[in-house]
Amino acid sequence: MNFFTKSIDKNLWNDFEKYFEFDGACSGCWCMNHRLPMGLDFEGEAAKLAMKQLVLSGRVFGVLAYKEGDSIPVGWASLDKRKTLPGHDCIAEDIACKDDEWSIHCVTTRKDYKNQGVERVLIEAATKLAFEYGASRIESYPEPGSLESSPFKTWNTFNGYQNCYETLGYSKINKSYGDNLESYQPMEITR
Repeated sequence: MNFFTKSIDKNLWNDFEKYFEFDGACSGCWCMNHRLPMGLDFEGEAAKLAMKQLVLSGRVFGVLAYKEGDSIPVGWASLDKRKTLPGHDCIAEDIACKDDEWSIHCVTTRKDYKNQGVERVLIEAATKLAFEYGASRIESYPEPGSLESSPFKTWNTFNGYQNCYETLGYSKINKSYGDNLESYQPMEITR
């Protein structure tokens, strides 16, 4: 399939909105929960309005995936400096990091495009974009052992597949996340 990506900016808010409102694309978080301190999750209209303000002010980094001939984006990958993501299970206590350490903290696709290569395209584009923004190191948190050709086995369906990251040169990080060991395989790539 012919997929392509566009980096999010204020001119793509309508596309972002279409993606997150499409049946099966979003849990209602609007990609906001990682941006808030642990325990302050919110969703629905409040999350949408908060994200809209961030996108329109240029404070969100990510890529939308498209398929030629489909008017609604088919996927989304969000990336940010790690220190700006206090609500992510894998970062919360560890936000005191260098300014050039980034994280790909969300990779989602529409249900009708699962397991068709969108995740790989998104991860590649997000990695490239983070390096363009000056990242020297990028972390990701896929489900351990996850393969693009198989369904996810845990609730961690929003971080992409481990084999996609490995193909791009990411390697495992030896970090422990307590009760979430079965859900996250921390990985990194450095420049």
